[in-house]
Amino acid sequence: MFNLLNALHIAAASVTSLLALMGSVFVQKSATVVMPTPQPQLAVIQIESSTSTDNLSFGQLVLPEIKPGLLPKVNKLSFVATATSSVIKKTTTVTPPVLTQKSPVPVVITPQWFLDNTVTSLNQNLDSSYQLSLITTVGSKKINWDLYKTSVGGENGIPEFTVVHSCDPLPLPPESPADTEIRFDTRSPYSCDITLTDQTGHVVSKRFSFTTGAGRLVVSTATGMDIILRDDKDDNGFVFKNDDSKAIALTGITFDVSFTALTTSTQVSIRFIDPKSGYILAEYPINNLPTNPLLPYTYATINANVGLNFNIDARTQKMLLVEAIGVHKTTFLEANPDIKVTLKKITTTSDAKQFFGNAVIDWFCQVDKTPYDQSAQKPSNVCTQ
Repeated sequence: MFNLLNALHIAAASVTSLLALMGSVFVQKSATVVMPTPQPQLAVIQIESSTSTDNLSFGQLVLPEIKPGLLPKVNKLSFVATATSSVIKKTTTVTPPVLTQKSPVPVVITPQWFLDNTVTSLNQNLDSSYQLSLITTVGSKKINWDLYKTSVGGENGIPEFTVVHSCDPLPLPPESPADTEIRFDTRSPYSCDITLTDQTGHVVSKRFSFTTGAGRLVVSTATGMDIILRDDKDDNGFVFKNDDSKAIALTGITFDVSFTALTTSTQVSIRFIDPKSGYILAEYPINNLPTNPLLPYTYATINANVGLNFNIDARTQKMLLVEAIGVHKTTFLEANPDIKVTLKKITTTSDAKQFFGNAVIDWFCQVDKTPYDQSAQKPSNVCTQ
């Protein structure tokens, strides 16, 4: 009996040592171990020798066969991370998607909704008049339509509406009986009532108010003028077509000027004249222009400026007369005489939009180098006196 009790005592001490060793392992991992506290059911353990258990080490123990149900049931270990723990808890943040709100489109598009989602835009015609364009946004679609149309919609799930309009003041009259474009005058306020009718007969109107902008000032070279360079004086001009509803005052011009194979011993100038009054508005001498290294016997300058006072009435065109004074050609040189004036910029008191056409005046002639023959046909641009 004594031997049995002694064996049980030794077995209990071995299990205790084993559990203490396991506890030291968990402490080395810097974690807290939560262990259950029920009374264990001890198994019989055989010791390799009868040596006192006070000096036994774990390596000297012979591990017993552990039968099912003898050891206590242990719940799942829970580790609490410390500052030195290698167990790190990760947190994942889920960002919800950002939803883009779109303009709501009703199941049934009514005339009122269609007009409320319509904006206007003004486009200028070549004659300076304006045309009204309407743009309706339906979801991701844009519908462009004009006042001269009798209907709008009718496709892509959009119902068809009949269109009627009335404007105050009245638009400009059509240019021809076949002209269906509705044109509005410059610098004028307008109010247009647009009426839509759907297939059920529902009628809705909305007023659109707008003000047109300035007209255009179109600059070009006069046509039908003599371009053959002659001695003493040569005439040509620039034409200013004012399509605006207000008069325009021209206060200055910027131009390039050059000449080739001319005698500069006398005064040679470019004059700008009002043809209606005959008054000389400005004069620019060209005797002392710098040489052009790219062309022989040629002298030129760029961005020359003169101030002047030249008035152009509303919806009219007027020519600014340009004269070359004191011209004397040198026909014995290996170059054809020439004078060129290119208009580059104008200064006005108006906000009218400026458009430049072919604003270049070029007087020239060709030196006749063929043998003298009185009966021979000469070129039309041959240099003469």
